[in-house]
Amino acid sequence: MTGLAVGRHKLTLTAWDNYDNPSHADISFFVFDQPLLSVGQVINYPNPFSDYTYFRFIPLQNAGALDIQIQIFSSTGQVIKTIENIITEYGNDPIDIKVGWA
Repeated sequence: MTGLAVGRHKLTLTAWDNYDNPSHADISFFVFDQPLLSVGQVINYPNPFSDYTYFRFIPLQNAGALDIQIQIFSSTGQVIKTIENIITEYGNDPIDIKVGWA
């Protein structure tokens, strides 16, 4: 497909069998004007923290589901925690991921 506008699109397909019974299928997809997903305003709060912290960021384009991985490193460069999360729908709102520290 060519010439689609940037943003969310929905494609609907309808097909009929030999007995004229319809079947429908939908697929949603995104068209981007940038090759990579960008995020802005990445922070964690409260900082410093003891029991938990939140990581907040704002995606700069609506990309549908996000597969998120956050790695926390020690001052010597060792990975001390990896957080993985999937966000399915978020609109234009900031995303907060709570991380417990036990």
